[in-house]
Amino acid sequence: MKHQCEWCGKDTWKVDGGGHGHYYCSRECSDASRKNKTKLRNRGYLMVMGADGVRHRTKVNKRPRPETCELCGRVPGRLHYHHWNDAKPEQGIWVCIPCHQRVEYYEKGMIDAYLKLKQTIIDGRDGV
Repeated sequence: MKHQCEWCGKDTWKVDGGGHGHYYCSRECSDASRKNKTKLRNRGYLMVMGADGVRHRTKVNKRPRPETCELCGRVPGRLHYHHWNDAKPEQGIWVCIPCHQRVEYYEKGMIDAYLKLKQTIIDGRDGV
């Protein structure tokens, strides 16, 4: 039976059975469609810590997404939304992946620990 690919629109043939009624001309089109559906399904949601101590998928009105990272100004392929407080997840910034990692390290105190260790070694008090 002849159908059109749901992703690119090319004509395709479907063998009876399986597929749940979705028609794709190739594995690439199937994968692209699945990734797009996941992206649309997750847009506007964050994983936020609930009162029960478990992270839940929560609808959040995020700030508008800029074209560039709000910290370094780069134009990445992908921006992450970093929020500071699970009680107010709408307060956050849009950052590229490297900047998001730096922000997470800073918030976990790893930057301060690094700077203290560095100064200890420079001052010659490292005990080695």
